[in-house]
Amino acid sequence: MDNDFSGGKNSLRREFSARRKRLSSCIGWKERCAAVQAALLGSDAWGQAENVVLYASLPSEISTDLLLQAAWQGGKNVFLPRCRPQEKGMMDMLLCRSATDLEKSSMGIAEPLLTRDSRFLREGENALVVVPALAFDRQGFRLGYGGGYYDRFLAGKEYFSVGLSVRELVAEKLPRNDWDRPVSALCTEEGLRCCHR
Repeated sequence: MDNDFSGGKNSLRREFSARRKRLSSCIGWKERCAAVQAALLGSDAWGQAENVVLYASLPSEISTDLLLQAAWQGGKNVFLPRCRPQEKGMMDMLLCRSATDLEKSSMGIAEPLLTRDSRFLREGENALVVVPALAFDRQGFRLGYGGGYYDRFLAGKEYFSVGLSVRELVAEKLPRNDWDRPVSALCTEEGLRCCHR
């Protein structure tokens, strides 16, 4: 899809949400998600990463199931986001050793359990960060869900970040604000490619 959107973000969220819902209900969605994940798993970025930040995908999102299993089986440190309930738009990345370390949040999202022994991703620690979104553009800017969680998390950090998507959800250019943080690369079923701005 090579669209240049000039509309507001809220209308685009509705449009891309509906588009993704249609795509995710089509036959072959599971296979397409597997192909996207396989493209990342076969990349040097994945192979060289000791720490990976992933997310527990919702049904209509690009699945991360294969990435999670491969990371756990491959001995990587897997970090998943946990929102701070008293701080809107803020989240921490907690080490998660298996699916049994997860619980459902009030928003219905699987998050790592917070315990006295929880290990947080530390400031300055290298990691490959996999980022969800409704859509991305070719420069790596994303149309998120409106909470600003990943923009705040990525701000001022040097992570190699990857957006997972299918080609129908990659636009030529999306509207952006000064605080928007692009990803370093996009990964679709066609492969991983770095974003040039």
